[in-house]
Order: sequence, then C-alpha cells, then structure tokens
Amino acid sequence: MFIRLLFILALASYLHATQVLELKKGFQGCDASTNIYYINDRNNTFTSLDILKKENLKQAPEGGQLEPSIGPFWSKLSLKNISKDIQNIVLYNKLPGMNYIDVFVYKDEKLINSYLLGDLRKQNQREYLNRYSMFELNLLPNEEVTIVSKADNYNMNNISWLIQTPQKFLEVESTVLILLGSAAGFFLLFSFINLIFFAIYKTVTYLIIAMHTFVWFLYTLSINGILYQLDINLNLDFITLISWLVPMIGISLLLLFTYYFFNMREKYLKIAFIVKVLIFINLLLALMNILGFYLDQAYLKATIFVGFSVAISTIFLFLIGLYMKEVGSKYFLLGQLVFLVAVFLTASGVLGIITYHEYYRYLLTIGISIDMVFLLIAQYVKTKYTIDKIKKSKDMLIDQSHFSSIGQAIGNIAHQWKVPLTEVGTSFLLIETTMHHDKENLIKNLTNEIPKISLSLEHMKKTIDEFLHFYTTNSIKKLFYLKEVLDEVILMLKSKIMLNNTHIDVQIEDNFTMNGHEHIFSNIMMILINNSLDEFKYENKNIITIAIAHSSNFVKVNYIDNAGGIKIEPIEKVFEYFVSTKGENGNGIGLAMVKLLVEDKLNGKVDVKNINDGVEFNIFIKKL
Repeated sequence: MFIRLLFILALASYLHATQVLELKKGFQGCDASTNIYYINDRNNTFTSLDILKKENLKQAPEGGQLEPSIGPFWSKLSLKNISKDIQNIVLYNKLPGMNYIDVFVYKDEKLINSYLLGDLRKQNQREYLNRYSMFELNLLPNEEVTIVSKADNYNMNNISWLIQTPQKFLEVESTVLILLGSAAGFFLLFSFINLIFFAIYKTVTYLIIAMHTFVWFLYTLSINGILYQLDINLNLDFITLISWLVPMIGISLLLLFTYYFFNMREKYLKIAFIVKVLIFINLLLALMNILGFYLDQAYLKATIFVGFSVAISTIFLFLIGLYMKEVGSKYFLLGQLVFLVAVFLTASGVLGIITYHEYYRYLLTIGISIDMVFLLIAQYVKTKYTIDKIKKSKDMLIDQSHFSSIGQAIGNIAHQWKVPLTEVGTSFLLIETTMHHDKENLIKNLTNEIPKISLSLEHMKKTIDEFLHFYTTNSIKKLFYLKEVLDEVILMLKSKIMLNNTHIDVQIEDNFTMNGHEHIFSNIMMILINNSLDEFKYENKNIITIAIAHSSNFVKVNYIDNAGGIKIEPIEKVFEYFVSTKGENGNGIGLAMVKLLVEDKLNGKVDVKNINDGVEFNIFIKKL
C-alpha cells in the first residue's frame, strides 16, 4: 500500500513537471501561465540547464502574476506543435517594464537559441524593439521545445508568456497602441487646457490638475513600455523609475488639490494636518525609490509600503468627498469613487488577490482620466460660483461707489452752503431786531438786506443745480470733454480745496474728448482728489497735478500730489478692500473702487508708486 502511494505521488509529480502546451492546427493565441512552472532563485544558484532538468517546480498562478517579492525567478514552459504545419508564433511577457528576462530555448536538452530581454537592456541589444519583452519561434510539425527563462524585476514579477500568431499580435498591438496614443494625447491636451485656465483665473488648483495630468501622461508612456519602445535616448533606469514614482507623486498632487480646493488651511485644520502627513509620507517613499535606483537598492525595501500608502490616501480622499458639502464637492466625490475602484482592482491584480488580467494595467489610466475630468468639473463649478459671487459684489460696490460719491457731494454742498446760510441768518436776525426795536429804520434795513439774502439764496440754488446736473446727466455712455468733467469735480470740491490750501494744476486740452461713462471717470477723479485733500495740511504748499494725454490705444491720466506718499508695503496693497492709510477715519474702499471702476468699467489699468514727497497714479483707459 505504501509503495503504491509513493508511485502515485511520483507519477503526479512527473506529470506536473512535464505538462506540455500543445499547439493545434489553427492556433491563434493563448495565455501559457497554467503550463508554466517556476522557482525563486534569490541566491542566484541555478543555471538554465539546472531548471531544464529540475522537476519539483511550482505551477504558476493563473495570469502569471507573482506576489510582491525579491527574485530572480526561473520558469519553464514546454511547447509542442501537434499540427502538420509549421507554427510561427510570437511569445511576449504580459508585463511591460520587466527589468531583465533571459530566455533560453532548448530542444532535446540542447540550447538552440537565447534572448536577452527586459527594459534595462539597451534597445539595440534587442532583436525586436517592442514595448514587450518578446521573441519569435518557428515550430516544425511535431517539434517540441522547452523555454527556460529568468525574470528579475523590482518587487513585481510576472512569469507568464502570452503566445499569439504574428498577425494576431500585430492586430492587437496596433489597436492597443492607438488607444494608448489617444490616452496620452488626451492627457497632454487636458494638461494644456488646465494651464490655460490657470493663466485666466490665477487659481492654483488648475495648475495642480495640469501637473497631475502630466505626471500620469508620463506614467502611461512608461508603464506600458512606450517610452522604451520610442528609443529617444532616455536613461533606462529613469524610464523604469517613472512608473514607480508617479503613483506617489500623483496621489500627493491629488491630496494637494484637495487641500486648496476645500480651503483646508482656513476651514478644516485637523483634516489639513492629515493631508500634510499623507503628502509627506508619499513624497518620502518617492525619495526612497530614487535613492534605491541610483544609490543603494536596499532603499527599495520601502516599496512594500507604496501600495499601502497609496491605498490609505485614496480611501482618505474618498472619505473627504463624502464629508464635504461645499460647492463642487459632489463632482469631487464621483471622481474619487472611480479612482478608488480603479486602484482597488489594479492593486488586487498586482498582489495576486484576484486573477491578474493584462487589461488591468489600463484600469488605472482610465480611472485617472475620469477622475481628472470630474476634478476639472468640480473646480470649474466652484470658479463659476466664485465669479458670480464676485460679480454681484462688484455690482454692489459700483452702486456703493455712486452713493459714496453722492455722500461726498452732500458733504461738499454743506461746505459751500455754510457761508451763504450764515449770511442769510445774519440778515434775518438784523431784520427781526429792527422790527422789534427800530421800526423807523425797517424799510432802510430791508432795502439793504433783501439783496444780500437774494444773492445768498441764488448762490445756494446754483450749487444745488450744479450737483443735480452732475448726477442726472452723466450716467449715459457718450462722448464727453474730460476737462469739463474735471472742472465740475473741482467746482464741487471747491470749499474743501480752499480749506486745505490746495492748488490743482490741470494739464489737458480743452477739446480733449473720450467716449464712455462720464460719471465713472468723474467718480474716479473725485476719489483721488478727496484722498489727497484728506492727507494735506493747511500750512503746507499743497499741489495736485492732473495731466491727461493720448498714449497709443489708451488715454493716459497722470495724477500726482505732494501729500507725503503712501506708507503701505507693498504699495499695491492700497488697491485691496479694507486697506486704508487713514486709520479709524478710513474704510479702505476708495482706491479699491478706483481699481474696480478702471478695470471693469473702463477696460483699463491703474498703477501707483511713491515719488519724492508724494504719490503718482497712472491710469490707462482703453479708447473705444
């Protein structure tokens, strides 16, 4: 009984070790993984001839993907042509990017051919330059050969051979290359589009998406062997390194996008801390990979944590999408859901948890593509919301600027009415006193005071008419004389100008015209002059110079005062809202309003600088 059991085990072992893959007539292709047997040779003790004769080998898993471990791995595959025709076949390893694959073809235990394959072998050393490690075989009728191969890669190893006829291989490869080329083109175009959005909106998240897209463009070319096949004199270690670095750099950029998209620095401090920690870990692992490739392979031991770190980061991003309820967050969530599924399926295949299929390598590219589209949609929705909000705020500020100028006007009316009101009050007091105490001189006093009262009232009426004319006739877009508008502004500010001992020098031709909104221009000038007047001291010789002239396609307004300059640094901050040089007496809206009116309503630009003992504004208004 014992002898029978040993015989059965020996027979099973023999059958297990000598199973041959038979190629029948009409053979088109197959995955040979179930007919491949292998052994780990970590100590590099075997030769190809040892493996040829060795029988106690393990059967390869379906798909040929081994669990992450250090190699090299020897494998053996026996093929037999059982048809009556010559079988011309192509054998290629299904994992582009394998570092080294040494192939030895034996017939009747004699070496008949050998190939040095792998992406760390120079392209000119390969018989066929392809993104796969591949070679061709011609099998005569009833011919049997044994293929012994030695595969050595960083951590990930696939020992399977896909076998196809040359015609089938070319058909499939042409289709895949077209699809990969389209994906690479999509990544480049998408990256460029986001750079354009970044230039337009100055929002850093668009730049992050562009960078994120570009690194996955490099990954697609590297992981699928296209960079190797292109043979553009890139360092072979660098080509391989790209496929290791991108997952960590890509996930770091995705975390960085999340940090800025949800404004975590201000709103979610605890989540922001976790994001920073995850970015640090992923970038540290990326650095370990670089050191492992170029300094000491011992650093590559850290690669066992890469999958774990990427998985944790991906789950965390998905949870953030579930948690956030802000504008655009639902699109962010959809993108992270797709990305999470792609990462889960890819990682499960690579780790051998599920059967590895060749198309799994494309899942990550597809998932990233969909995720990036959703990220762009999320950011665009947020940008549109922000722009609409800013537009409403600007419209409110423009209305406020109009009311602000009306308020300034009322203040100036009060200044100009003080003297005539005092005179009218004095005249009425004199008349009233005469009526009660000196009736004999009433007619005489009335004769003297009534003309004074009439003159004062006329002056007050004229002041009201000037302001009424100013605010009811200048809101229409039309051709107007700039000097007339400036004169009206100066007239309205006359009392304040006199009280501040100020001289305004206007340098402009009388017939200088501009087509536009008269009240916008006058409001800008009123704000600038008022700001200068608020800074002047009566005892000084206060001067404002306003020069207006043509400048190419612009009307250039040069405004200079000698009020001591602006003390804010950098000086451009003076155009920001709620930034004021007047302390508690200022609201920080005036110059922000000037910039808004110039840029949004006059299609121009404004800049400021300190000169000598004052400040200079240069306003460029586009000609219509």
